Amino acid sequence: MRSYTNSHNIASHEQDKPSADRESLWAELYTLLLPLVRHWVFTAHIPSWLGQQEDVVQDIAQETLYKLLKYIQRAEKGEVAPVLDMKHLAIKIARNYFLDLMRKDRRLDRFELYDRTSLEHVVKSKAIDPSEIALDQVYQAWLFCKVAEFAATIAAKQQTALLRDLAQHMCFMQDMTLLQKAFKEKGMDLRQHQSWKATSRQECSRHAASLSISYKKIAAWSNEALQ
Repeated sequence: MRSYTNSHNIASHEQDKPSADRESLWAELYTLLLPLVRHWVFTAHIPSWLGQQEDVVQDIAQETLYKLLKYIQRAEKGEVAPVLDMKHLAIKIARNYFLDLMRKDRRLDRFELYDRTSLEHVVKSKAIDPSEIALDQVYQAWLFCKVAEFAATIAAKQQTALLRDLAQHMCFMQDMTLLQKAFKEKGMDLRQHQSWKATSRQECSRHAASLSISYKKIAAWSNEALQ
């Protein structure tokens, strides 16, 4: 049986503590998550969770805030798409973590209950819910559309640097990805920038400077969008 002892308590991540101006937001998110997560956990009916549902709830809520914090930090560095709706993202992270936890523990329960030597129950429990995939794709499409809308408004040099950087870090197949579709719908074809290369050190420096500004603008815009 899995033992839940709040091992992912955010307080243990001293280096990742949120700044003072975000503490009230973390409290609000935590309050938002608890009733939702509690409902999921208590209606999941996982045998190994019986008697320790509240520990599972706390584990999911705390791990969600930790994952959200790490994502925000990456977004501020321009490593991932900016956060447009923190509450929406927090619920999505919590739901995904809950489902992963439920599948793992349900798989263990089935394995122990029915047949320790059979992999049939393990294979069945790995089935992915198509509705979860659909919801994830819808969220990504919406997110990329919002990013593309903002990218279309920044200065030409910074926009070009952004498109070149994105194109350099993706593969182009016959079918476009959600991100490629979102940008093309706003008049920005990433495919046109995939073969770009700086021809001089000066051009490389200008590109890096414009790219840095573009990512900082996206980070600043996403922060304002959350307020």
